[in-house]
Amino acid sequence: MDRSEFLRFVAATPALPAALMTASPRILVIGDSVTWGQGLLPSQKIHRLLAKMLFERNGIEPQMLHYAHSGAIVGYAGGAPVASGPYQPWWPREIPNAHPTVLEQLTLVSQDHLDLRYDAIIVSASINDVDVRTIFNPATSTSTITTRCKLYCYDAMTLLMDTIQQRFVAANPAVRILILGYYPVLSQASDIPSVVSVAEALARETISPPHPTTELAAYSFTGGLRGTLIENSLTFRNASLQNLESAVADTNAKWNVQNFKFVDPHIADAEAAFTSTPLIWGLTKNYDDAEDPVLNDRIEYCEYLLRKKRGPDQFTCLRASLGHPNTAGALRYAQQLLSALIA
Repeated sequence: MDRSEFLRFVAATPALPAALMTASPRILVIGDSVTWGQGLLPSQKIHRLLAKMLFERNGIEPQMLHYAHSGAIVGYAGGAPVASGPYQPWWPREIPNAHPTVLEQLTLVSQDHLDLRYDAIIVSASINDVDVRTIFNPATSTSTITTRCKLYCYDAMTLLMDTIQQRFVAANPAVRILILGYYPVLSQASDIPSVVSVAEALARETISPPHPTTELAAYSFTGGLRGTLIENSLTFRNASLQNLESAVADTNAKWNVQNFKFVDPHIADAEAAFTSTPLIWGLTKNYDDAEDPVLNDRIEYCEYLLRKKRGPDQFTCLRASLGHPNTAGALRYAQQLLSALIA
């Protein structure tokens, strides 16, 4: 989308709610790598694109408080908060880390900003709890993915939304909480000439214990590997969307409010990774490195501090953007967020 198309989209949207027409509306952004913007330059991230849209439409510069980071988990499991984990304030948010969890991010927000009044809160969470190491493990059944989506996309997210309701809606009854949905990383439209190479990258560096290359090759020869990866990807997309949407509806009903809104990014199967019009980062043509512009920064950081080049750390550094919204995907999310804010 060029600038003229961008401006036409923004101009075509209806007027914003009164809360977002204040001198400086405050928008809180929490969550995982989607709201962080994995692999994206600062100006390409979803929240910055949304801020630009709001400014282009009304000349209002929103105050964005960005706490999201790569790898964050929801913070609830089995009906209770998970134990606090180690994290350092200096840890780059581009490098995955489960902590601070999204629940812990809310605590940090409360400590940093005693005024809990926000005009909008944007949240993405639960994929790291379901776990990409589960989703893209060829040995994982679709029933396992469906079960984990219920546990985390619904159960854990419902508890998180209860916390947001009690902490932030009380401070501003007009606040809008936008819960983001996920998308198909792979689909039948994904053209993966070397499915073994992609599976090796996923299995070798995200699955423990890793599947031997010979096993993957044999599995691929039967035609099963590509189909399994795609089926697992689509199962997660469908189950996560259903559970997140239900969690939003049930939270609104429980508290008798309409503050929470589910936002489907509407990324089609034809726009998954390795398609002709992808909205999701894939890998370079040799299936070795990531496509994103932040790759060199990750490599430099990991080689300097971690000094590890194999196993999970290699995936963390080299291919962390794989499966995340690319620049066009981030724009799609921003468009859907703007539409949700004016609905």
